[in-house]
Amino acid sequence: RADVLDRVRLGDIGILLIAPEQLRNRSVRKVLAQREIGAWIFDEAHCLSKWGQDFRPDYRYVARFIRENSEASPTRELPLIQCLTATAKPEVIADIAGHFRDRLGIELRLLDGGSKRENLEFDVIETSPGEKFSQVARLITQYLSMGASDGAIAYCATRKQTEDLADFLRAKGLAVAPYHAKLPPETKKETQKAFIEGRLRVITATNAFGMGIDKSDVRLVVHADIPGSLENYLQEAGRAGRDQTQAHCVLLYTSEDVERQHGMSASSRLSQRDIQSVLRALRQLQGKKDRNRPLVATSGEILTEEHEGTFKRDIATDDTRVRTAIAWLEEAGLVQREENAVQIFPSALRINSLADAERRLSGAGITHRKKYLDLIQLLLNADADDGLSTDELMVRTGFTPDGLREALYLLDQLGIASNDMVMTAYVHVGVERTSGKRFEEVATLERAVVAALQEEAPDLEVGKGTPLHLRVLSQRLKEDGFPALPQRLRQIIAGLAGDGRDGAGGRGSLNVKRGHDPESIRIELNRPWSTVAEMAERRRAAAERLLDHWLACLPKGARGHDQLAETTFGKLCNCVAGDALLVNSTTDMRKLTERALLWLHEQDVLRLNKGLTVFRSAMTLHLESNWKLQFEKSNYQPLALHYEELTRQIHIMAEYAQLGVKKMADALNLALDYFRLPRDEFCRRWLPGRENELARQTTPQSWEAIVETLSRPHQRSIVADDRENTN
Repeated sequence: RADVLDRVRLGDIGILLIAPEQLRNRSVRKVLAQREIGAWIFDEAHCLSKWGQDFRPDYRYVARFIRENSEASPTRELPLIQCLTATAKPEVIADIAGHFRDRLGIELRLLDGGSKRENLEFDVIETSPGEKFSQVARLITQYLSMGASDGAIAYCATRKQTEDLADFLRAKGLAVAPYHAKLPPETKKETQKAFIEGRLRVITATNAFGMGIDKSDVRLVVHADIPGSLENYLQEAGRAGRDQTQAHCVLLYTSEDVERQHGMSASSRLSQRDIQSVLRALRQLQGKKDRNRPLVATSGEILTEEHEGTFKRDIATDDTRVRTAIAWLEEAGLVQREENAVQIFPSALRINSLADAERRLSGAGITHRKKYLDLIQLLLNADADDGLSTDELMVRTGFTPDGLREALYLLDQLGIASNDMVMTAYVHVGVERTSGKRFEEVATLERAVVAALQEEAPDLEVGKGTPLHLRVLSQRLKEDGFPALPQRLRQIIAGLAGDGRDGAGGRGSLNVKRGHDPESIRIELNRPWSTVAEMAERRRAAAERLLDHWLACLPKGARGHDQLAETTFGKLCNCVAGDALLVNSTTDMRKLTERALLWLHEQDVLRLNKGLTVFRSAMTLHLESNWKLQFEKSNYQPLALHYEELTRQIHIMAEYAQLGVKKMADALNLALDYFRLPRDEFCRRWLPGRENELARQTTPQSWEAIVETLSRPHQRSIVADDRENTN
């Protein structure tokens, strides 16, 4: 991350892919302020709209950032703004256009490519939970060609279901693998590669699969669970048939899945009272501090001031829901959120057991010792590669915000924890391409590349450049016994370009620029060739020691891809400092360690991961000075409309499925009208007289069971009453 930001600052990166949430990050904002931004491209732009199925409030902050950024620029001109989405119905398009008209005073021009794919054949099959896996297997056998490289994707609602379905299909003799967000990075990378190359015929996936995956010959996409909207369904089904030849998209339908979608949608919603309670808690917290200064607080710290119990607590979603509440308070003008403030605490434990910690605490005269022991137990039991937020620790130990910070620093003073960064990495041992073998390959190839470059342009002066065709270099190295594809050579040269970038001048050994075609580049020399070679050799020597240390940290007998090794940054620095030659030739051992670690990661020798940290991720907030103002019903109305739309989308998805079971042509016409007609006209045509049903967070069948069978009118009126008013 730091390396990417450095390259942005130096102008080495022209296109930056970034989540909108990162625009609140101090280091990101600082770097972007140093560059002139020529265009803002919004992918998945439906996230801007309250009518969209994936509305995210942080997307709406970007317009403010664009305005402030352009006002601070010399020209004060707005850059190009482009919004891209494959699933925008009329209300979403109008909402996006209105957003930029209101916030930036610009008019967006609409270019509509339509949503119809002529080569895709859709079908809906009614099934039961017990028959789903067998049905998926039959469809794969029906639509995939024997001995070919085409593929199928089976989408499931949960990670566990992807793994269970993969096991079932594997037992049927299919080449299959699961894919979801919790898999190790090397496993995900290898699964993607094997699927694209045709070695894996089937992927069982959550919707984490598909972003950036471009396999042209997917012949079948089957949904084992119904999605929450037609937008999501068509976007995921659209992975099929990208080679423009015929492909099949099949939805397996059960009414139980629809009910589950309603439950999942309802679980994370905020009421008007939830948001008002967050505002009240913010003011309570601000009242304890200087009201003329910004409030810096985490979601958990805010909720500690929510004494009335109005906010529905759920440790798994509290942080997201508080941040969403603040986004709507910002929309209402009651709060203005600025950059994030992240703080890291000592988290590398120096003790091996709770008993060891208890002995040290007993000698320090600590009161509330049980809280400290609960805290230490959480750190001992934490996954080696997870972050622990201070909010989570407060909930589980009972510490106040200030008390927790004092406790973490006291653990450092007592030698129970150290202010060292725990680090983890995935390495490969006991397999065909071990991390050790990968290192030998890349080190040998890099030496050959440096020698070839120097031989190609021996008289190149510092500050001067020369063109380089990667295909020609690849052929030359192959003849010398060093086979490598152009893309691999680009990766090697990028590694050389990173050497020295963390120094005083901020310049790497080389500058690399694009050439006249995809396999051409231009390199500029920032140091003499001899220095380039020396720095690369020193970095490789450090990297070799680091890799040996990572491998030594593995559990005894570990074998396979993606074996998780754990250490600390301090131990890694000490490992490099154990080489006398490196110590004598290096002025900053920490920077050399960081550079060598990053190089091992970039060259795919190992994969650095997060490591266990204890962090405080706080927001910087300015509260409206007039505390008489409240979050009114009119302020809540846009969010209420968004929730109503989510409920309506689930009903419409269910209607598509039910029509598809009877007559697929009707279901396809419904889908085309959904993206073509205004909402009210669509509902009059396809769901006439069902307005009340569309507002209920349940299926009509469940509603009948709950309400219509009640014999007493009084009971019926209670159940049928509006949920917000009843509460």
